[in-house]
Amino acid sequence: MISAAVVGLSLTAFLGIPIIAALLFGVLISATDPVAVVAIFRDLGVPKRLLTLVEGESLLNDGVAIVLYNILAVAAITGVISVGGGAADFAIVVAGGIFVGAIFGIFSVMLLPLLDRLAAGAMSIAVAYGSFIFAEAILQASGVMAAVAAAL
Repeated sequence: MISAAVVGLSLTAFLGIPIIAALLFGVLISATDPVAVVAIFRDLGVPKRLLTLVEGESLLNDGVAIVLYNILAVAAITGVISVGGGAADFAIVVAGGIFVGAIFGIFSVMLLPLLDRLAAGAMSIAVAYGSFIFAEAILQASGVMAAVAAAL
């Protein structure tokens, strides 16, 4: 969020780009991609825990970027932006996604011991995809956050 704000405000200040368009661009380029970092970490033999933290942090950044992009895209289309309304929308979308994912994850953990290996593998895919679709399509919440929460 900080990176998106810095990029957006800089574009507005130095190039005169409208603030909503500049913030949209800032959100698009601020999501980190850990592919190079992960490749270097694997070559160096970095502990698995650090590798997992970097990948998890990147996934969370992607989720935040998607949510912010959706909020700013609506603001760009309607021409109205409200910092308080945007913050409230952001909190509701993220919290809704986390809640949906947690519910899916809890039910899958309770069901997992009752399944054989093949069914358990299929269920793990169904839980990730199902929580994403349920959050996005039905509740208008963050599907990425739902999938992350279900995985955790």
